[in-house]
Amino acid sequence: MIELFKLKPGVEHFLPHEETDVRPCYDVFDIYGLGLADVDLSNAPYIPFRMPGSPMARTDLPLGASFFLLMTPRLLHLLESLGDFPHQVIPAHLVPDRDDWRDHPPIDTTSFVVCNLHRHLHIIDFDRCELTPSPRVEGRVHIKRIAVVDGVTIPPLFRQDDWRLPPLIPRATRDAILAAGMLDVYMPPLLGDSLDPAELKRPQ
Repeated sequence: MIELFKLKPGVEHFLPHEETDVRPCYDVFDIYGLGLADVDLSNAPYIPFRMPGSPMARTDLPLGASFFLLMTPRLLHLLESLGDFPHQVIPAHLVPDRDDWRDHPPIDTTSFVVCNLHRHLHIIDFDRCELTPSPRVEGRVHIKRIAVVDGVTIPPLFRQDDWRLPPLIPRATRDAILAAGMLDVYMPPLLGDSLDPAELKRPQ
C-alpha cells in the first residue's frame, strides 16, 4: 500500500494568546506569487515575512507563510539528505509586523529559509486512485487507495502537478522527521483524506 502524507505547519507550539508565526507581505507576494504555482524564484534575493511575535522559535515549519514552505535550515538539510527533489532555496527575512516594514532593518535573516518547489511533479495517478463519496460532506470524496505513475520514484518532498494539495512526503520522510525531533511539524496521511473535486484540477 502506498502511503503519502501532507507536510503542514503544526499549531501545538502556540501559547493561548498566539495564533500565527508570520504574516505575509502581500505587496511582495504580488511580485513573487504565493508559493503555490511552479514559479522560478532563483533571482529573488530574499522573501520577507512579517513577524508578529516569538512563537516561531518553537517550530521548524512556521505557520502563516501562505503557500510558501518556510522552514528551518535543519529541516531543509534533513529533507535534502533523503534524496533529490526539485527545489530552490531562498533566504527568508523576518521583518517587523508593520506596514512600513521596508523602512526598518530585518529582525532575523538566518533562522529560516524558503524551500520553493518550483517544478511540480506528476507522481500520483489520479485516474487510477480509488475515491469514494464522503459520507459526511456532500460533494466531497475520500481517498481510499493511492496509485502512482508506473515506474516513478517518489521523492522525499514534492508538490503534485494536477492536485491543489499541500506538499507531500512519503512515509520514509515522515519517519525521518519524527526521528530527528523536528518541532511541531504536522504530517496527516493523505489516505482517507476528504477532498473537494475542484482540488483535483490543475491550477490555472
